[in-house]
Amino acid sequence: HNNMTRGPRPAAASWRLVALAVALAVVPSPLLPPAVDAAATKWVKETTGAGGPGERSGAAGVVINHNLFVFGGESGAGRLLQPDAWSFSYSQERWIQHADMPAVGTGRAYAACTAVSNLIVVYGGQCTTAEEAARGLPCTDFLWQFDYLAGTWNRLDTLTSGDSPGARMGATLVKGMGDTLYAFGGTKGGDRSGDWASDVAKHVYSLELYSKKWTKLVASQAVSWPSDTPFVPRYGHAAVYDTMLKQMVVYGGETGINPEFNTWGLTRTELLIFDTDSQKWSRRWKTDFPPRRFAVAALHRTVPSQAEPRSLLIVAGYGRDSISIGDPYNSDRTGILSYDFRNDDCCWSSLKPETPIPTPGNRHSAVGGLLTDGNAVTMYSGATCVPTNGGATQQCRSAYSDVWTYDMSGQRVLRGIVTVSLAAAAAAAPLGGGGVD
Repeated sequence: HNNMTRGPRPAAASWRLVALAVALAVVPSPLLPPAVDAAATKWVKETTGAGGPGERSGAAGVVINHNLFVFGGESGAGRLLQPDAWSFSYSQERWIQHADMPAVGTGRAYAACTAVSNLIVVYGGQCTTAEEAARGLPCTDFLWQFDYLAGTWNRLDTLTSGDSPGARMGATLVKGMGDTLYAFGGTKGGDRSGDWASDVAKHVYSLELYSKKWTKLVASQAVSWPSDTPFVPRYGHAAVYDTMLKQMVVYGGETGINPEFNTWGLTRTELLIFDTDSQKWSRRWKTDFPPRRFAVAALHRTVPSQAEPRSLLIVAGYGRDSISIGDPYNSDRTGILSYDFRNDDCCWSSLKPETPIPTPGNRHSAVGGLLTDGNAVTMYSGATCVPTNGGATQQCRSAYSDVWTYDMSGQRVLRGIVTVSLAAAAAAAPLGGGGVD
């Protein structure tokens, strides 16, 4: 070392910083902020579906970092139930197939799922092909766990204790704090001669994932709940968990079948908030609230580290303003609705892209969520319905295999630049951050 010529320390330090900057600039890293371009807010079609699961609807899905995991669903004119598992990598712009769910039967649709670290929990689902979710039968093997690092499945419903909600479809499952999950709503199925009021659920259940214990929560209405308004059970709703405020936010859904009039129930318009600390429900509603079911939901914060302002984003879905099956108000949607929580009962607005073309086709029963950077909503697959018998009935089928992303910031993340390591993400947060991760 004595023979080495030492230059000035500031100059040497500067060269090291330059070298480090050059290295980081050319090597993709999850530690760096995503590279962006200055595109206007718009829809971006990530893929046409080539090499993926194909046309699908009623699948279960969860977004983890920049990966969308998809399980099951139904496909084709015969609405065949599928048992497969896939993930779409937004950084690699490709689909990756995983091991099929080793489930009872041949597949499932209208299940719910959420993630805790490297574990994805799939709950419920429909295991018999039928014209509508509420007319089939729920899966008897209703709780599975997928380790996406090991690529292995594990059945859980035979291992759990406590007061289980049992088999349901069209329910929601969200991750709360730590390893606590919350299941809400859903239907036991049954045909039109059944009693829909007892088949559609309204209770909240918690599941401690690591101890595998279910608990039926004794939920009640908050003081602000209108005394003349009953709590309505539902399925096909959307739900997200707000980690900062410890709230499960529920939107839309359907009430079920009314055998007296041989009609489907109304699509719900209110927004429900369940406080997981007090176990009380509160309600926000106005006559102009838009009704949708089987929509994609995401919770968005302008400043991720601040509780407010926040908004609930609703993408796609099926709008029904009347109980009549063949009524013209039944239609598929694609536009994004945004609910502002800052004022009571206010306000819904529609997000309109500055660049209106291209735009995904109208659909419901898609899957998706908020990407990790918090400024983009993604959506895959979906079904569409067309009138039949002169408008007296309708037929719905899977019609889409594409993946779309809606950029809300005007700063489009360049695909193929940022590499996201799922293993590193799981190791860094063994219990996850809660909510819509």
